[in-house]
Amino acid sequence: MAAGSNAASSLNNAASSESLDVPRWLYLLTGGAAIGAPANPVVLVPPSWFGGLNVAFVLVGHLLAIWVAHAIAFDLFPGRLQAIHSEYPFVAVMISYTVISL
Repeated sequence: MAAGSNAASSLNNAASSESLDVPRWLYLLTGGAAIGAPANPVVLVPPSWFGGLNVAFVLVGHLLAIWVAHAIAFDLFPGRLQAIHSEYPFVAVMISYTVISL
């Protein structure tokens, strides 16, 4: 008898799935439970300093790249002035990368 009453209740639930505008298979799959987003979803918001972290990483990365290029230029070129002049294009590119990425 219990199996018959379960079948009858599932038919009643299936009939009410039409009023919820959901597919019948989805309504039967969830057992008639509410379908959709929860009433109060959890929203995770990063802290306010999190946006500044991106800026700091970009600036530190670009300054580190210029410093490494500066050290390599002094090892490659015989004169100090020649090494500094060789870095002008690289510094200009790194400044433009920084401006564009921020």
